This record gives sequence, C-alpha cells and structure tokens, in this order.
Amino acid sequence: MNIKKIGIVSFIFILNLYATDLTLNMGVGNWNPKLSGTTGTRVSPNYEIKDDYGISEKSDSTYLWVDYRHKQSFIPRYKFEISDLLFEGKTSKQIVLRDKTFSLNSESQLKIKQYDNIFYYSLFEDILTIDVGIDFKTFDGFMGVKGNNLEQKEDFDDTSALYYLAFSYSMDDLHFLYDIKYGIDGASKIQDQSIKAKYIALKSGILCLGVELGYKKQNIKVDDTSVSYIGDLDIEGLFAGLIAKF
Repeated sequence: MNIKKIGIVSFIFILNLYATDLTLNMGVGNWNPKLSGTTGTRVSPNYEIKDDYGISEKSDSTYLWVDYRHKQSFIPRYKFEISDLLFEGKTSKQIVLRDKTFSLNSESQLKIKQYDNIFYYSLFEDILTIDVGIDFKTFDGFMGVKGNNLEQKEDFDDTSALYYLAFSYSMDDLHFLYDIKYGIDGASKIQDQSIKAKYIALKSGILCLGVELGYKKQNIKVDDTSVSYIGDLDIEGLFAGLIAKF
C-alpha cells in the first residue's frame, strides 16, 4: 500500500474514533477453504494448483474483522478484515519456477495474507440494512517450491480498490448478511463474496456475545504487467467464529 493510500486510511480511521454514538462490532474465527486454479510467473510456465503443484488439502485460517459504526452522516463508517492462508502440497510433476527446475514430490506452498480496509455509508438502516463503499484490499504472500537442495519463492504484494456492497436482514437476535467486493483493473479481476448468519446468545449491559456461521468464495485473477506473478485462483469454504458488540 503506497503512502497516499495509507494517509487516506489513517485519516478516515481517526475520524471514526472521534465520531459520536460509536458502536464496535468484531468477530474472530476459523475459515477452512479449498483452493483451485492456476499460478505461475511471466518467465516460467503456468501450472495447475491441484494437478501440478499437488495442493489439494484445505487450509485452516484464523480470521478477524472489526466494524466501527457511528451516526455521523458525513463520515464514512470503517470495517477492517484480515485472514492468513497457507496451502501446502507435493508436486506431481516436474516444475520450473524462474531459473530452477524441481522434480516430482518437491514441497510446494502458497501463502496468501489478505487485509481489507472498507469505508462505507449505510443507505438504509432498519430491519434491512444496505451498505455501499470502497474496499482497499491488499494481498501479501508467496508461491514457493523446495526440493533437492533447491528453493525458489515468488513474492506478491498488491493493493486494489474494490466496490463494496452489503445487505443484512435482522430478526431480533438473528441476523443474515451478504456482502460482495468486486473490481477489475485491466486483465486483473477480484471478486470476494460471503453469506453468513449471526446469532446473539448473551446480552449484559452494553456487551453482546454470539456466534456466526457462513460461506466465503473468492476469485482472484492477477495479470498485471507491472508484477511478475500471475494467477487465477478460486478460494472457497465454510467459516465459523465468535462475535461481540460493544
């Protein structure tokens, strides 16, 4: 993320902290997605994640989100999300990554860390709530292969501005939510959507505690001439966690 984007994120976050009638919502849990698609570089072949890199197992990922909601109409609300994925496997064929050649059964890894800084306005807020805004989404990680005393990693780190749209429907302590983040930049494309249910199980003063269960699906296509990494990834799976409201 460049200095200009960091400045915008920091400024709006500080405004949220000083906004009146601030409500803090947060959640932490486990996302268990599977991975498919292709990955490679501009100077080496593009390989199938499952058939070539041998990555077929799901990844356990801890996720965290924090949502600052306030009543100031001119200040956008702010939501932060983070997840950290690590997929591992054994190559099922000879793999060439840059200038190194790896034999069958070499160790393969794909690590993806995601940060979402979402700034949004609530167009309607009642039993049905509609939020619209912009998500500055950062991907940070690497694709790597290791074997026969050789090791090669291809790092990636990129931030994209995505459109953000969310719907929620509330029935007392039960809430249903759907959100989508979407953006296209040349030949690159990101689509990130989730659906979930939340249930508030305990209320004590200003504190509310509960659980959430949902399904998250992402399609990440990276084909930017300014970076060497290329890929077309599908990541999807169930998640479950604990939630709190202050």
